[in-house]
Amino acid sequence: PNDTNCTICSANLVYNGTRCIDSCEPGWFTNWLSHCIPCHGDCLTCVTYDDYCTSCSDPKVLLNGKCFACEDDAYFYGGKCIQCHSSCGKCFGDKANQCITCANPSATLDPDEHNCVNQSCSSSQFYDSSGGNCQDCHERCNGCFDQEDSNCFSCADRFKMTDGRCTSCDELEGFEYANSTTNECVEICGDGKNYGKNPCDDGNTISGDGCNQDCQVESNYRCGGGSTTTADICVENIAPTAYVKSEDGTTVNIFFSEEMNFAAINVNKSDFRCTLINGSETKELEITDAVAENSKQIVVEPVVDFTLTSSTKFVLTILEGGKYQDLSGNPLSTTVLVGKFGAYNFVPKQDRATVSSVGGSVSAVTTAGFAVGAIFSLVLGVSLSSIWTLINALQLIYFIILVNVELPGNYRAILDALDIINLSFIPECFGDSCAEGGLFHDNTDIWHEKYESTEFQGTLFLKNAYEFIVLLIITTVIVGIVGLIALALRYSPFKEKKVALALNKAFDSIKFSSYMRLILESYLYLAVAALLQSITPSI
Repeated sequence: PNDTNCTICSANLVYNGTRCIDSCEPGWFTNWLSHCIPCHGDCLTCVTYDDYCTSCSDPKVLLNGKCFACEDDAYFYGGKCIQCHSSCGKCFGDKANQCITCANPSATLDPDEHNCVNQSCSSSQFYDSSGGNCQDCHERCNGCFDQEDSNCFSCADRFKMTDGRCTSCDELEGFEYANSTTNECVEICGDGKNYGKNPCDDGNTISGDGCNQDCQVESNYRCGGGSTTTADICVENIAPTAYVKSEDGTTVNIFFSEEMNFAAINVNKSDFRCTLINGSETKELEITDAVAENSKQIVVEPVVDFTLTSSTKFVLTILEGGKYQDLSGNPLSTTVLVGKFGAYNFVPKQDRATVSSVGGSVSAVTTAGFAVGAIFSLVLGVSLSSIWTLINALQLIYFIILVNVELPGNYRAILDALDIINLSFIPECFGDSCAEGGLFHDNTDIWHEKYESTEFQGTLFLKNAYEFIVLLIITTVIVGIVGLIALALRYSPFKEKKVALALNKAFDSIKFSSYMRLILESYLYLAVAALLQSITPSI
């Protein structure tokens, strides 16, 4: 006996009609008796029943245990057969470029494009399989699969392929023909919309604003933010620069080439480091404050608590260079700035306080002395020449600061305390003229450097002629008041009294001499000032 004579098989084996085997062959299924039964002819494999398919032979497709086959000119999709495009014999989709074979025997299948090219029809025709002849393509097509303008594979002149359809440039938003004869379709420049063909479009065709007349980004600009509904925004991409200048002793001013966006940041003293360089020696200075004076200037206050006998170099480093940006967002390019402190006399705070206190008292006494001397001179009818001499002496003391010689640090403090010498109470301007620098503007370009380094305030008539006019008016008012009082007393019952006589005598004395003296003193001050301004005297 052998296994081909079995009628019943042992456990775990199945019977295929002739012998016992481990499992049924493909195309067969095992029934409840463990016998191998052949599947239905539509099935490649099946289970339980002969017509419950688990796979199908090509080109049939499986759906709910059944195998279906579409006609040659259709394909199975979504549980149903869908007709192929008319140019296709067999297909894998309903588009003209989804052919597997061609309906027209004379047509050639393009293996890359999966479309059928009809050799017997012209380039502007397609083969109509239903009528068995060539038909003209749509007028927009230069080659097509049928008469729809959406089934062109190339476009006629003046039309552009867009999403499988031949369209005119005039139909495309944001595009136009380059000229009346060309087929080239270009993006419109200057309409404030960017479709990606132009590097930029800021809504105009004006050069010089970052995006030029041809919608090209200009040098030293960057543009962005544009879309099919919004224009690009162009800003300069030139990094701002800075330089330093020391003024008012050791105060350091940082000047920027562009307006900076200080409003968006916190200017802090910790952003800066100041190093003094004296020959081979260096000393880092403490910084007490840093503040934005305006959009193009920062004032830094380092501490120099010692005397500098000569011009000394310093290096100011901006530690947070990327933090400081201009209004276009460009960061600062220069972060290490070199400058010079002038000769500097250090005066301790306590000394300044003492000088200020004593100077204030002296200034008050001096003012009172002027007033008392003038009154006694008028009452006694004597000359005011002593008063003028005192004024001249004090004015010349103030001029000494311009002499090219090293003065003690306390000297400037003393002058500040004796500010009455300069008659600073006299206004330099009035009304709208103050906003423009005064009625008579200073020409600081011709000032000697000593004027700037000492912040010299000038004398009565040095700053501008407006002060002279004010003083002239004050003199006229005083003379007028004295004259009116004298005139009133001259015709009063008290005309013989000593006071009346003294006032009349004083009026006769000052009514002409005061003006002459004022003019002479003015010329004296102007002459000295002109001399000092043209040269720096040294002793």
